Amino acid sequence: MGFAVAPVIATQSAAYAAARSSAFSGPAPGQVTCSYLAKVTFSSPLTSAGGGAGTAPVKGKLSGCTATSSGITISSGKITGWFTGSPVTCNAALTGAPAVFALTWKGKFYGRGAKFSGSSVGGGSAIGSFGGPASSGVSAPFASSVSPGCLSKRGLKKIELRGTVTLGTPVVIIPVTPPPPGSWWTAPSGNLPWQWYLAGPLSLGDTTQMGLTDKLPNGSAAPAPVVYDIDAIENPASTVAQLHARGAHAICYIEVGTAGTYYTAAQEGIGTSYYDQLSAHGDLGATLKGYPQEKFVNITSPSTVSIIEAMIKQQCADKGFDAVETDLDETYNNNEGTTGFGTFTQGQEQTYLVTLADYMYSLGLGWIAKNLDDTGDNFATIMEPLADGIVSEQCNQYGTCGQLSSYLANNKAVFNAEYNLTTGAFCASDNAMGINGALFNVALNGPRSPCR
Repeated sequence: MGFAVAPVIATQSAAYAAARSSAFSGPAPGQVTCSYLAKVTFSSPLTSAGGGAGTAPVKGKLSGCTATSSGITISSGKITGWFTGSPVTCNAALTGAPAVFALTWKGKFYGRGAKFSGSSVGGGSAIGSFGGPASSGVSAPFASSVSPGCLSKRGLKKIELRGTVTLGTPVVIIPVTPPPPGSWWTAPSGNLPWQWYLAGPLSLGDTTQMGLTDKLPNGSAAPAPVVYDIDAIENPASTVAQLHARGAHAICYIEVGTAGTYYTAAQEGIGTSYYDQLSAHGDLGATLKGYPQEKFVNITSPSTVSIIEAMIKQQCADKGFDAVETDLDETYNNNEGTTGFGTFTQGQEQTYLVTLADYMYSLGLGWIAKNLDDTGDNFATIMEPLADGIVSEQCNQYGTCGQLSSYLANNKAVFNAEYNLTTGAFCASDNAMGINGALFNVALNGPRSPCR
């Protein structure tokens, strides 16, 4: 989506803010499996004649936890609760008794200390951290540890029991590999002057919109842009052709995680607007905060994929653009707000973006990712092998520029837009890293102050 007032401007997402916290607290996604060593108290005591008819309280520690969510490490934890029947008998046979457990966790979230919210486990499912299916296993104790107590007059009151507990749904992480060799444009690292204009159709005769009157921090004239990132729908093929005639490349700005009522079907040049198509298929969810005309799309829906792909072909490929910038491409974990479709997982987002990127490549278009560094995890690095470059907003202000190093290391351009800092506060750092930084007006309506 492009629109004539102002683009969606990234702010520090809730996930990113939480990840930067020194004491992250919240639910942990994915699946975890832990070993436990616990003391079990039997009621009544076990004897050779029976016992253990009541609940058997459990209290112990977790160890050796492995999580399927990338970046999550469980360093320690506790397990409390009870078996609703004795987990063992005096002949050391397992009974398969169901369990009700509460688990607490301590660990790290992408290298930062974390105290994840607890989990309640019972009836084959878990809620809280690692919500989803749950199961527990009990290792049969040695007969030598059971028999003496069973044979005593008082019976067996307590025992140490080992086992495993698994809860949650695994995170599906699909492979992200470089695309096969193709003929599309890839944005190389290094000094690549760029202009980002989304306030309407680009006027080739307007020197401000074209970025031809800008100054560098030292007051000298800035080089003319060689890359223009402009709206997909508002700019015709003739504008793209004229940019090419000037020796510049054109990036096609679209939104893939939301859709808005900003254009009519006639303006889009199709029979039914993309928004109305998505609505008809039930693919529109909650409203994007701050943009009442804009709603999240269901990134797991095949019809969403088909409609967005049609937009890419009609508005980007058919107009001759060189690459596509995908905005709102990190709506998983509610990074941009509640979507209305539950919580998309990182794996679902990966599947969506890989599908779209592969389609772009089949049309001869490059893929320029957007703001993957503001999700509070390593998503930018995960997706780097597939992307041809990335646009970041305010990576200096929010301290995320370092997450883009893999792009620079692999000769891929990083375009950074700052809105609230002075060029003196970030240009030296961007220049040193090889980032194409610039100070923009938040409306992206022409004025800019590039770093180099």
